[in-house]
Amino acid sequence: MDVVWIIIGSFGLFIAFGKRDLLFERETRAIIFCVAAALFVAAVIITGFTYKSPALFPSLVNPLVSLGLFVVMHKGFVRWQQRNPIDTFMDWRRGLAPDRLFNILYFTMGFVLWMLLYVAANLTGYKWY
Repeated sequence: MDVVWIIIGSFGLFIAFGKRDLLFERETRAIIFCVAAALFVAAVIITGFTYKSPALFPSLVNPLVSLGLFVVMHKGFVRWQQRNPIDTFMDWRRGLAPDRLFNILYFTMGFVLWMLLYVAANLTGYKWY
């Protein structure tokens, strides 16, 4: 069951890694944010109903956090470079340093935020998923 929570928690990072084009288009980004917001609301509701044995669900909160991080970083990149970032995985062409910086910062910060949510949930002493 832990694998399922890990997959749900990395929803935003998986989309950014595999199909980043979906996050650039406003219509599909809205759908992805609706799914992430629904997971967030589910986390809040489930946490509220587990009063007998309190539990937290950072894996359901993380998709909204990581997608919010992507939007903020994407807007900053577009203002800086006047274009969308390019996926630089195994792409060694010259002139892609800003894109590499975007990718390294986003995925590093996304992973760190994901782990910080789990650390924060662990510090509460409650059971977490």
